[in-house]
Amino acid sequence: MSELLPLFFANLVPLIAFVWALSMAFFYQSSLNTYLEDELDNDRMIAVWIALGFAFIFNIIPIRSIINKSFETT
Repeated sequence: MSELLPLFFANLVPLIAFVWALSMAFFYQSSLNTYLEDELDNDRMIAVWIALGFAFIFNIIPIRSIINKSFETT
């Protein structure tokens, strides 16, 4: 049981990163645009969308299983 808990939370890291990036995107899009109505700059959102894209890719592609298979010794 003691080794299952760290594995469970390690497998949640990509999902947590995706939720974090999604919340940042919503915050920047809604909250900051109300304060910066006079100077709407979409260049500020590029980093947010890149982080959201990477987090989405890491949730779709099974990166850990690819890494584990590449380091397996047969």
